[in-house]
Amino acid sequence: MIFYQKTRLFGFTGFTTAIALILFPAFSYGQNIGGRTVADSATSKIVQKAPPIAPPVVPEGAFAVELVNRLRIGAEFAEEMLSSAGIEPNNGWLSEYPVTPDILLEIENRVIEASKTGRIGLDEQQARSALADLKADLGLNVGGAPPPGSDNRHAKASAPVGVDGLYSENGPPVITYYPPPKPYYDMYAWVPSPFWSDGISFEGFFLLRDFYRLVPFRQQTFVVTNRFFDPVLQKLVVVNPIRRPLERSMFAGQRTGAVSPRIAGSGTSVRTGRLKHPTPFPWRRPGGAH
Repeated sequence: MIFYQKTRLFGFTGFTTAIALILFPAFSYGQNIGGRTVADSATSKIVQKAPPIAPPVVPEGAFAVELVNRLRIGAEFAEEMLSSAGIEPNNGWLSEYPVTPDILLEIENRVIEASKTGRIGLDEQQARSALADLKADLGLNVGGAPPPGSDNRHAKASAPVGVDGLYSENGPPVITYYPPPKPYYDMYAWVPSPFWSDGISFEGFFLLRDFYRLVPFRQQTFVVTNRFFDPVLQKLVVVNPIRRPLERSMFAGQRTGAVSPRIAGSGTSVRTGRLKHPTPFPWRRPGGAH
């Protein structure tokens, strides 16, 4: 297994909470690198820019704190407060796990349900607006339906240009909506969960099979990872992105404190079936994922 870790430190104003707040900065790529122009499937005309190759990585803990502020619930113990209002991914929150498109859609459904049942102080329109503003601020422009005015036409993203250089210079991103270069392909799991991003239809996304990243936020360094300590097995386990709803329940409710705990390099880890779901090869084009 190949691991890649690269951190970049930035200065931010101070701000701490009981939940680990982390926001992995998105890489900035020019048009000549990202290849992000897209064409309407019916007219083949250039219509807009597609999502970047390396979208922002936002841990669930950080997203939870931002979300309670937008929904006017309060910031302390954000995950517990959201869960008490019925707002959480299936089988709970994982503070250090990134917010992926499928998780974001789950959260969106729970926010709408909470607004309709009166578990939060916002009506449905206000809740939708608050969540939309948060997604825009964090660069997580993901939805379960095409945006208004798209006429339900499936715009397809062009093949990224210069993607090999991007991976070699910055390392493989934790998540990407486009097929990785062949040398990196086996490092990723394909998650078949349809979504829309920036007006573009995707049939799923690619997530690193194993990752542990130190990321800067508010003058502190935190962890984004899919490795968690199983208190029953007394081992480090790697969350399977396909079977995550089953495996998340082992960790739901665990608190990590304001600073994520270190994972000892000598710790024993166990894989939980993540290699059983094959990743589609680029030449077997998985529909909207290109």
